[in-house]
Amino acid sequence: MKQPRPLGRAQVVRALLDAGAGMLAEKGPNELSVRGVAERAGVNHGLVHRHFGTKQGFVRAIVDDLAEQLYAGRARGKLVEGLKSLADSQYFRVLARCLLDGMEMPSIQTRFPVMNDLREQFDAMYERGELRPDAKARVLLAMTVALGMGWVLFEPFIMSSIEAGEGEHDAIRSQAVLLWNQ
Repeated sequence: MKQPRPLGRAQVVRALLDAGAGMLAEKGPNELSVRGVAERAGVNHGLVHRHFGTKQGFVRAIVDDLAEQLYAGRARGKLVEGLKSLADSQYFRVLARCLLDGMEMPSIQTRFPVMNDLREQFDAMYERGELRPDAKARVLLAMTVALGMGWVLFEPFIMSSIEAGEGEHDAIRSQAVLLWNQ
């Protein structure tokens, strides 16, 4: 059954962002076609330019939107949530494709809601004395995020390299979260 065409600014923008995110995760920014995105969204390709300006502005809007979705879906106040929910997010695949295609960070993303929340949590832990005095909260945050993003992007490699069976993935992921939270 064919999806109805999006009507009105909000529906068109949402359809374009969703279609763009899917194509960006599949192809990366260098292969992203504005016409292809518009076709997938069921709208005229001129609407991409009307709502987002340039292709680069469109990519930035997609990544910012995915970051906001990731932030809205996470349990605030927790440094680590289930790795599966992060791995299921298109955000990391899109971000990795953009970086691997050579895009500069300021042109990829402008808002960092998850990182801002995590930074506030690390700063509060430092202020409460929960982090060693010689530990820098921002360095620990960077290392935590690097570990998490590495896991998310390379989980298939990690599982294969440790010879984990298909049924073991959830248990290993859960144990990793427990260790990470210690």
